[in-house]
Amino acid sequence: MEKRFLINNGSPEHSQFQDLQSGALFIRWGRKTCPDNTTDLVYSGYAGSSDCTKTGGPADFLCLVPDPDMVPDVGSGQYIKGVEYDHGIAGSKVGQDVPCAVCRSRSEETSLMLPGKSSCYPGWKIQYRGYLASGNEAFKSSANYICLDEHSEQSRVGDSLMGDGKLLYTVRIA
Repeated sequence: MEKRFLINNGSPEHSQFQDLQSGALFIRWGRKTCPDNTTDLVYSGYAGSSDCTKTGGPADFLCLVPDPDMVPDVGSGQYIKGVEYDHGIAGSKVGQDVPCAVCRSRSEETSLMLPGKSSCYPGWKIQYRGYLASGNEAFKSSANYICLDEHSEQSRVGDSLMGDGKLLYTVRIA
């Protein structure tokens, strides 16, 4: 079975389909690019999730495409909003939107976050280093854990598009 991935070099007009061998997909949270190793950028976008002030929404963080197809409002349902840094974590500015990059490894078949580890087990390879991050227990919504790049960037999408969604905090050991 032939696999086809959309490879994006940073702008939609330069995107191209390219035949690629299998490889692990992973999201690099806090960066617009993939690590300078054996990876390809599938696309870069912005972190999105449910509203941190509401209950019952999804806990997942999503790496949203930068050019979504807008669909008509068909009634009630969940809203997806942007994720913003809080407390200036990982060199970011409070209130800035969290970028993300979907990356494909050309050399690895599996990708796994190892929470609480700054090194890999023998035979494994580091794609990027970061901080364990999530929402805050003071808010109503749940949030999954992600690995936020230790050299994270910030970006301003604009509240008219993304809105105020989850706030991202580093995780502390109790």
